[in-house]
Amino acid sequence: MNSKEDVNSMKIKMKLTFLITCILGIQIMVAQTTQVSGKITDAETGDPLIVAQVFVKGTFVGTTTDDQGAFTIEANAGDILMVAYIGYKTKEVVFEEGV
Repeated sequence: MNSKEDVNSMKIKMKLTFLITCILGIQIMVAQTTQVSGKITDAETGDPLIVAQVFVKGTFVGTTTDDQGAFTIEANAGDILMVAYIGYKTKEVVFEEGV
């Protein structure tokens, strides 16, 4: 091999290493998402709020509560979860992992 082929081979190896690093980094970022479960109830009566909307602010990630007011959604630590229900003020809660 001559030096030009060595340089080209080295460039290809560097690009491949960079690409693999980027792909692994993206997978690690996605793996940080946590499944959040909870129950939405009326603060005064304790009754479950059925079909309340729960979503991550600034995204299209969302869900609705079931007939017990329960929900499950995927979020990252620091995300703002918003809860909306007809006749109630929208509530925002910062998701903190482990709380």
